[in-house]
Amino acid sequence: MANPAVATANRARNGQQAQMLASIFSKYGIFLIFAAMVVAASILSPAFLSSTNLISSKSIEAGIMNMEELGKCRGARVIWQS
Repeated sequence: MANPAVATANRARNGQQAQMLASIFSKYGIFLIFAAMVVAASILSPAFLSSTNLISSKSIEAGIMNMEELGKCRGARVIWQS
């Protein structure tokens, strides 16, 4: 027969591990999802990680424009809250 104290300790340890995993995923989950998407895209399309694709001026341009728009949205949110 199993010892009730050992079973209780095991449940507490499992609960702590689950809580720690949930905490890590809540902090870094978006990065893990992004990394998984990059891996999947590079497996599905060999051209995805090519130097031509990574240095493409259009993708750099789009990234800069997206950052500008993000800044505008963030600024509007701050003005709205104040």
